[in-house]
Amino acid sequence: MSQYSKQKLSVSSKLTQISANRCFDGEQHYYRHESLATNTPMTFSIYLPDEALAGQRCPAILYLSGLTCNADNVTHKAHFQQKCSELGVIFIAPDTSPRSSDDIDVADDERYFVGQGASYYVDAIEAPWSEHFNMQSYIVDE
Repeated sequence: MSQYSKQKLSVSSKLTQISANRCFDGEQHYYRHESLATNTPMTFSIYLPDEALAGQRCPAILYLSGLTCNADNVTHKAHFQQKCSELGVIFIAPDTSPRSSDDIDVADDERYFVGQGASYYVDAIEAPWSEHFNMQSYIVDE
């Protein structure tokens, strides 16, 4: 059980839309928001078929990218939008890890499999990683 499970985490009420583009019978969106679990800004992409845009409930796929990826990899390369459009399925792709920004320094490592982009969907328990690398809490609770 994550340290955040008892808190009611949700994506902050302030989503900043980065982009929205028409794609097949739906729209591909990118958003940024402040994460309570990672204490950093986080990004995610979401494909919304026309049914979802019209307010209908639709099934959703939460896609967790692999090592050294981010939300762009699957969104740009996998061509899932056409099939999701045909089936009326929402497709959500969160970033794989917290990232440094102008005012936040997130721990990193020279090794590609440790640090930013490493895509381990667990909560870190040791410093310096535990300050921001709470990806299980981000995915499950937030």
